[in-house]
Amino acid sequence: MHIGKYLKKKREEMGYSQERLGELVEVSERTIRRIENNSNPKVNSTFEGICNILNIPLKDDKNIKKLNFNKDVDYLKPSEMLSKLELENSQALYFELDNKLMDAYRLAQEGNYEDSLDIYLAFSVILPKEYIYIACANMYYMLDEYSIAIEYSEKALAINENSYEGLIIKGISLGKLEDYDSLIDVLHKALEVNKTDEVYYNIGVAYHMTEKLDEAISYYDKCIEINPYFERAHLNIGVCYFAKINLEK
Repeated sequence: MHIGKYLKKKREEMGYSQERLGELVEVSERTIRRIENNSNPKVNSTFEGICNILNIPLKDDKNIKKLNFNKDVDYLKPSEMLSKLELENSQALYFELDNKLMDAYRLAQEGNYEDSLDIYLAFSVILPKEYIYIACANMYYMLDEYSIAIEYSEKALAINENSYEGLIIKGISLGKLEDYDSLIDVLHKALEVNKTDEVYYNIGVAYHMTEKLDEAISYYDKCIEINPYFERAHLNIGVCYFAKINLEK
């Protein structure tokens, strides 16, 4: 069951536009659109608010898999879906899809992460590739949805366990959730794939946050060896030395 499509059908049956439903739930229209494009949206206060407005009952444990769905939701068959694209040949389809991906990239560069994510999520359904999952993970990270960013990073890693980008996004998302031990484990795996200033710096931050100052300084130093102009690494080394002096006193 595609939960987002079910929510869309219920919304349309009740005569609400995406904009109006967003007003009632106190979120943006783009948030409503993103949830409706998601086959398994996250159960949170926004989701519960939507279900409440649309009179969709939830079980007490709020488990999304226990939504009481109607069974009369209509779906297009693949052949019908292709006919609705109104494209005469595969070449036209290729260019259409390529232009959409370029739109998603442009939107992300402009800081319009929600609209960019909408496109990438749609592609993740028809094109479940590593780089699409990475793009979704990156957009979720930029939108501060760190748990979901980790989920999409793991989808990419299921395809390629040595995905540097997948490991990086998963690691820094774990850091945002203050799970520094897991961050260190993940980024050490990334280090095996590609020894970059970015990896060394973020491992240093993780050790720094857990007050393992000698280890933090060591990784900041390695970061600076690769990139002598990495200003934050220089600053953090100074902070670590200052903290060590205070601790010794």
